[in-house]
Amino acid sequence: MDDVAKLAFATSDHSTIDQHFGSAESIVIYKVTPEDAVFSEIIVFDTAEHDGNEDKLKSRIAAVEDCAVVYCRAIGGSAVMQLDALGIQPAKVSPGTTIRGQIALLQTQMRKDPVLWLLLKNRGGKPAEKPASRFDDMERSGWVE
Repeated sequence: MDDVAKLAFATSDHSTIDQHFGSAESIVIYKVTPEDAVFSEIIVFDTAEHDGNEDKLKSRIAAVEDCAVVYCRAIGGSAVMQLDALGIQPAKVSPGTTIRGQIALLQTQMRKDPVLWLLLKNRGGKPAEKPASRFDDMERSGWVE
């Protein structure tokens, strides 16, 4: 699996995406291509409460730092910003969504839209590039106020 996207899933039972990212009991990681999905690892965390304590996010964010997407039932704004800064896409799912079902859905989308595949494959664990603003473009062209 040379061209692979790593996907993370916040789960309590290792089969259903049923956890809030910031207090997830565990994260399951799969390596996925449009044709294949291979289990990579399970990371288990100490119990965490929904208490606004930012310290618990450090270990969860470190666990997914080389993933392209983190699937969860819910996620707080601070976690979204921290993941985005690392180039990781947070994705909330509906109740009852299974890991296998979400992987199959994503693989179908990847086969239909190769651009999606390239974005996922190339984004994991890399900071999102900040788009140049029109002011940056003006400055590079020598514009003076």
